[in-house]
Amino acid sequence: MHWADDVPTGMIFIPCRDGISHNPAEFADMDHIVTGAKVLDTVLRKLSLESTKLD
Repeated sequence: MHWADDVPTGMIFIPCRDGISHNPAEFADMDHIVTGAKVLDTVLRKLSLESTKLD
């Protein structure tokens, strides 16, 4: 939220049990966490390739 005014910003969402998030009762399945991490990895790799093309 604070960075969005200064740099391009995005979010990756994964499902939480019963839709509960930002709460001590939050629970996410490990498969969903791993999938979210893989999405982040893919995006960062693509962005890093794009930034090298600009140099």
